[in-house]
Amino acid sequence: MSFQIVVGIDGGGSRTRYMAADLNGNVRSYVEAGDCRRMTNPDVEPMMHKAIRDTVAQAGCELDGNAF
Repeated sequence: MSFQIVVGIDGGGSRTRYMAADLNGNVRSYVEAGDCRRMTNPDVEPMMHKAIRDTVAQAGCELDGNAF
């Protein structure tokens, strides 16, 4: 079965939360990663990319070939 998801990101100073939900509002996955402040986390961009990929994978989906 194929379905679409929406990924939401809550960027915080101590951790960042990622959640994927299907278009009916059912939560499919939830991931937490490090903070998203460049001043304290110089690797914020690759960390966020990995967390998004993990969130999508845990939801049972794949990223479009054009994503990061």
